[in-house]
Amino acid sequence: MPPAIRAIDCDVHPTLPGMKSLLPYLDAFWRDMIEVRGIDSFESASYPPNAPLSIRADWRDDRRKAGMNVEEIRARVLDGLGADAAILNCVYGVQLALNEDMGNAFTKALNDWVRAEWLDHDPRLRASIILPMHNVEHACDELDRCAVDKRFVQALLLCMGEVPLGRRSYWPLYARAEKLGIPIGVHAGSSYPAILNDRPPAIFLVSSESRF
Repeated sequence: MPPAIRAIDCDVHPTLPGMKSLLPYLDAFWRDMIEVRGIDSFESASYPPNAPLSIRADWRDDRRKAGMNVEEIRARVLDGLGADAAILNCVYGVQLALNEDMGNAFTKALNDWVRAEWLDHDPRLRASIILPMHNVEHACDELDRCAVDKRFVQALLLCMGEVPLGRRSYWPLYARAEKLGIPIGVHAGSSYPAILNDRPPAIFLVSSESRF
């Protein structure tokens, strides 16, 4: 009988080094698009890479990033903090692709990257399924595809997207998740591109009577 799991870190963020890391998991058309368009990164407004609160200062490497490989997560989270298991939530901005087909291809590639580069290298790791939320049919298909691998233990949605998550258009996805027994995790963040990098903007935006 395997030992009982006592402590689970349910929100560990693996960092994708860059778009080129997804090339082996994309078909030829989308690999060409990355090269032709010069797409080197999808950074969202959720975790600007140089923002102090995005990463613990003592965990940043020379590139100001953390969670770059399994060895680091193993040393710092599993062995370092004593977690018996960890759930990987990769919040890399594949949801930023407004083209539905592009978002679908990049989301599949990201899930396959997590499977091959992380889950296959430590049995204590689990992961969330990232979904292409610009198209509910695509999201349902990706849920079906990844749920076969029981190391994917939930689906991850960002709390802010094009429309609120309670819209009826999303209900078929939730019904599919219920049928598959896959929990839905809602993570802080949005599908908006980053506007902050090395320094804050020089102006403040004030909203008047906008009912935010």
